[in-house]
Amino acid sequence: MSKVCPRCKAENRDQARHCVSCGTPLTPSSGGVRYCPANRHPMDPGWDSCPYCASEAAAQARNAPSSPPPPPPPPPRSAGSREATIVESPFLPGPPPPERARHDVPDQSQSLQRKATQFAGPSDGAQVFAKSDTRRIVAILITYTWRSEGEIFPVREGRNRIGSDPGCDVHLASDPQMSSIHATIIYRGHDFWVDDEKSMNGTFVNDECIEEKQRLPSGARIRTGATVWRFIAVGSVP
Repeated sequence: MSKVCPRCKAENRDQARHCVSCGTPLTPSSGGVRYCPANRHPMDPGWDSCPYCASEAAAQARNAPSSPPPPPPPPPRSAGSREATIVESPFLPGPPPPERARHDVPDQSQSLQRKATQFAGPSDGAQVFAKSDTRRIVAILITYTWRSEGEIFPVREGRNRIGSDPGCDVHLASDPQMSSIHATIIYRGHDFWVDDEKSMNGTFVNDECIEEKQRLPSGARIRTGATVWRFIAVGSVP
């Protein structure tokens, strides 16, 4: 049985707490739902704390301006010493002239690193392709949901978990409707597969909710929580 959003009239899964189209909170079922202490997010019966509140608190702590350290105290004066008189001159020397720009050829590795950083963006979940993961990149996920310039995430050989948990291969903490481990993309043998990991709001491929693991074609539109992705496979994987 599906729930109909009172705002946009879109159909949602019976377990959904927010509309997947517009994000409007849906009426809880008659069985009752356990919410976090802030009464903002639905909680799994096995959770001891709310991961969504913890993620928001961590993001606020990172964005909070740090206060400068206090100045060191002046050294103690010995008996009989005289304090020096400092005369401030109104004519202070100006800053040294800037060095003449070098016309050498820039380092190619530094140029590529800057381009990769600009392409990925400094978002909470955006990843500059990590050097620690040696698996080959076989596809990419692109989303414009949270940043107008877009965010790009690599999809590698084997299993790629998508969710708000920092341990996920595709980690996106800016979506409050995304489960900690929401969905999985698997590349094995020249085929891509996608599966929902029992998420709160379901996983949609080309606007259809998937109930079991299915093949994932290149160019498919994926929706997890409130985030919309475009899946693009590498044209020829060696």
